[in-house]
Formats: sequence, C-alpha cells, structure tokens
Amino acid sequence: MSTIPTTSAAELEFQRWMKERVSHFEWFAEKMLPQTGIGAKRLVGAMRYSLLGGGKRIRPLLCYAAGAVSGAPEEVLDRAALALEMIHSYSLVHDDMPSMDNDTLRRGRATTHVRYGEAMAMLAGDALQTEAFTVLSSPSVPPEASQRLVQTLARAAGVWGMCGGQALIEAIGHDIETAEDVKNNMENIKIYMRGHNLYDIFYGRYKKEEKDLLKKYIEIAPRDEFSDILDAADSFIYFQSKTKQKDIQNETK
Repeated sequence: MSTIPTTSAAELEFQRWMKERVSHFEWFAEKMLPQTGIGAKRLVGAMRYSLLGGGKRIRPLLCYAAGAVSGAPEEVLDRAALALEMIHSYSLVHDDMPSMDNDTLRRGRATTHVRYGEAMAMLAGDALQTEAFTVLSSPSVPPEASQRLVQTLARAAGVWGMCGGQALIEAIGHDIETAEDVKNNMENIKIYMRGHNLYDIFYGRYKKEEKDLLKKYIEIAPRDEFSDILDAADSFIYFQSKTKQKDIQNETK
C-alpha cells in the first residue's frame, strides 16, 4: 500500500518564505522601474512589459537567500536582486529577437519585439541593462559594496560570462572548426566563464563554510548554459557530417 507523501514544516516554511520574497520583489521592481507617464513612454512601457511580465524570480530568490545567511541590509539586497533580474530580462528580450532565437511567445505572452517592434525591443533591452547599474550605484548602497557589486555583475554579464557564452553558441553555427574546437576545449571554456567571484553579488559577510557552499553552487549553476553550448556544437557537427556525406553521394552518382 502506497503512502501519501507529506509536506514537512520546513518545506511549508520555505514555500511561505519564497511567496513573501517574490511578492516583496514585485513591489520593489514596480516601484523602481521608470513609470509609464515619464520620458520616452513607449520605451518605458516596453521595459516594464519585459520585466514585470511574470517569471519564477529564481535570481532574486537566490540573492535574498544568500543575504539571509550573511545578514546583508535589506536595501542592498533589494537592489542586487533587481539588478540581477534586469540583466536577465534584457538578455531574454534580445535572445527572443529575429536575429537570435526568433521567438514570438514567452510565458504565454507576445515577446517584446512582437508587442513593441524590433527597434523598441532592442532599446528596452539596452535600457534595462544600463538601469541595472544605476540601481546598484545608488547612494543608499555603501560605496565599497556598490563598487564590488557593479564590477561583479558587469563581468558576469559580459564577455567573461553571459554574452561570452551566447557568442560561443553563435560562432558554432558558422564553421565546423569552431564547433569542434569548442567541444574539445569545453573544460577551458568553463574555467574562462567562471573566472569571476560571482558570490560577490550576494553582498554580505560570510563564514568560510558559507562562502565555500556559495562557490560550489556557482560552479554547478551554469550547467544549462554549458549544456546549450555543447548541444549547439554537437548539432552543428552532426549536420555538417550529414551534409558532407550527401555531397559525396551526389558526386559519386
């Protein structure tokens, strides 16, 4: 006879905490984003549409969780969480565009470029990216923390991290040598893309064992991105080999 699984008190408390944190984050994000009646109204509308359109808010939750361990100030955590989600949202806006993944739906809604046009979607992504650093460089964040947070996020989002990973995927689709080189040097690529201390974005004071756990998580966390890179390389190599076989068959006919 099978037993009905029960939810422990710890799990219920964790679910309550997640719900409360997400609700708090949504309030903070809505408050901090430019309002629709200010400035370039269509641009602001596209920014808000992109960021406030739902999602699991995994990055803000991780930020709040790490801050709960370290005792980081709430104001700093709010800003770090929002900056992370702004970078994430901008990357999704650009990824969805026709020149990249050409997606028309995200979370059951029209993607930003479908809703607002390609030019405005590009500008909305750009604006979300720069706004992330405005949020982190606020006078309400201690100068030392602000400098560390800005530097860490910029490095993680640029050529050493997110953009570098996407560029590898794009480059793979151009020639077989690049695809094979990426596949054969994946371990070096992982080291290259993990070359920043990402736990610095989770501002606060950590004990050694806490910092070690965060570093261990950070080493595991990008596995989906690395998997995407390998999948792209494998697919391109397979496609090229099939094409080459077909060409040889055609030549021998």
